[in-house]
Amino acid sequence: MFVTLVGISIISWVIITLAPGGPIGLTLDPKASPKVIEQMMKNYDLINPSTSSTTCGSKSFSLVNFIPSKTEGR
Repeated sequence: MFVTLVGISIISWVIITLAPGGPIGLTLDPKASPKVIEQMMKNYDLINPSTSSTTCGSKSFSLVNFIPSKTEGR
């Protein structure tokens, strides 16, 4: 069972990694200017995809607050 899970995980990762396109193409109008596309790439931190894909979005995780605030009234 473990071998099957690892095999399916590897196959899924390969398919997702090799698939063409990206999140910018899905969210923007096809007539968007190059300046807008560049700004969206900066917003999504896609300027250097080789490092952003290996860090698993650690920059995004650092912005999430997992500890409840005392000001929430709990």
